[in-house]
Amino acid sequence: MQKRYGFVFLAVVLITPVVASSSKAGYQFEFTVTDFAKEGLYYYPLAFTVYIENTGSEADTIDLDLIKDIPAGWFADLCVRGKCLENKAAIDLASGQHDSIIVDIYLGDGQDVGSVTLAGTMRGDPLQTDSVTLVGFCAQPSMLLVDDDDGASYESYLQAAIDSAGYKTWVWDAADGRPGAVQISSYWGVFWTTANGDAAYITSSDESDWQALLDGGGNLFLASMNYLSSRGEVSTFITDYLHITGWTNDSGASLVSGIDGDVISDGMALVLGTSPFSASQTDIFTIAAPAESVFTSSGGLAGLKVAEGNHKIVFLSFPFEAIENGSDPDNQRTLISRVIDWFEPYQASVGRGDLEPPTMVSAF
Repeated sequence: MQKRYGFVFLAVVLITPVVASSSKAGYQFEFTVTDFAKEGLYYYPLAFTVYIENTGSEADTIDLDLIKDIPAGWFADLCVRGKCLENKAAIDLASGQHDSIIVDIYLGDGQDVGSVTLAGTMRGDPLQTDSVTLVGFCAQPSMLLVDDDDGASYESYLQAAIDSAGYKTWVWDAADGRPGAVQISSYWGVFWTTANGDAAYITSSDESDWQALLDGGGNLFLASMNYLSSRGEVSTFITDYLHITGWTNDSGASLVSGIDGDVISDGMALVLGTSPFSASQTDIFTIAAPAESVFTSSGGLAGLKVAEGNHKIVFLSFPFEAIENGSDPDNQRTLISRVIDWFEPYQASVGRGDLEPPTMVSAF
């Protein structure tokens, strides 16, 4: 009996290390993208380059899937080493090897926006995945709406106003992760709302990303009644980009009035109601040149604009969502339409491209 128990114990000792060890720790890869959004005219192709690198210690094959969310009449494919496929492909990479994947979005005949998501999965370890979403805009400037209201759905107000102004936007829910500098800098204009959130989750990294967008010639619309009051101290973005010299927390506002002759707010008297929430936490502030006044409340300044270098900013310290929709010009649609006009979107000419989607092979 003692020998039998000894034999069983020895078998366990030999088997356990085999089960515990795993070569899957060597399987890793990543996508890198330098441009997440592009614009084009009717029927034109947009080509995105996605770089892929095997960052693990094992050679492996990565399976690629192209997930499409595009309007009817649009097409998309992915091209790997000269072969273009409609939905799926695969790529072999040695350890440390990198390559590129071309993702094409072929636009249709209407002003619209669509996206494709490139997803990758390693065969050696299916738990090792990565994905990247690429957005195409047809016959309009690329616009990103950052929904930063702590998981609520108030972004629908700003999105509806942009739609009513005749444009389409792509929505990024910050509750699922903060957009980085590369993401937001890919867009012509970024529209950022915190609704009635406390805005404390806007970090110095977010501000640095805004600065990168603006330094690259982008446009930023920021509506946040708690942005300033959530700051413990001034920042470079506040002083050097917004050119705000001081502020008073939670002054509140029920009406904001435009500035005579201002291209955005002239003739406006915006009533701030209590639906979907009140504007009681609106801050007021003071500014220095080159910032210009856009809206005032009974307590002081509540809106500004800045045109500096090759970028433009509009900042509202009252909530966009609380603006009651009266007749023109006193409504959300007219306000956002004037902001977009002041940002000066390019004028897309109507015309057909002469390129057609390539003939795609059926398998990789």
